[in-house]
Amino acid sequence: MRYHAAYDWLVSYEVIFAGHALYLAILVVILKGLSQPIEQIKGAMMVYNATQVIISILTAAGLSSCVLNGLFNLNGKHTARIEFWIFVHYLTKYLDMFDSFFMAIRKKGDQLSFLHLYHHTTIGVIWGVLLHNNVANGTAFFGAWINSVVHALMYFHYLWTSFGLHNPLKQYLTMVQMFQFCLCIIHAVLVVLYDKTISLDWALLQVGYHMTLLYLFANFFRSMKTARKPKSE
Repeated sequence: MRYHAAYDWLVSYEVIFAGHALYLAILVVILKGLSQPIEQIKGAMMVYNATQVIISILTAAGLSSCVLNGLFNLNGKHTARIEFWIFVHYLTKYLDMFDSFFMAIRKKGDQLSFLHLYHHTTIGVIWGVLLHNNVANGTAFFGAWINSVVHALMYFHYLWTSFGLHNPLKQYLTMVQMFQFCLCIIHAVLVVLYDKTISLDWALLQVGYHMTLLYLFANFFRSMKTARKPKSE
């Protein structure tokens, strides 16, 4: 059951896939069409980071009551509140695309890794498809909730350092992200075993998707540790 049918057009397959195709097209246009980096966008990035922090906190708070139901809200009721905040979370996946645009505008092509592009071209599709098929509710809240918590921490770090301040906890951000994916995999396995509100195929989709993210982030974390090691003479 869709509680917010007025927004159905935003989770139609046409909008979902066209939106992500447009993301890639704009990224290519910027990378190929911009000859010199534009660095005078610090103000825009600070506003963007602050906006992300606020939306992430609101979404996490909006879904936080479900955490009281055994953390994962297994077999939890499907409610209009959960669907609304998951819908908000889905919309933020389009906002997240500005991460890539800012990198491209500043000619930071080395940051546009496979992990980065894979994540931004798939996560919005996943949430959109779940909403389209009336699955983004009940226990599915957990992925949106934990991701919003992690995003609040991540974008607060970006906002903090944009003022020229040092964050001594920076090295733990990737570990927090990996822990997030581990929890999501555990959640998906528990859904397969115990939840009766979401069918097996959707639960297995979550298991497979988060395993790919965990693998890619683990490789990224290992590469970071290798880069930090002093080279032997």
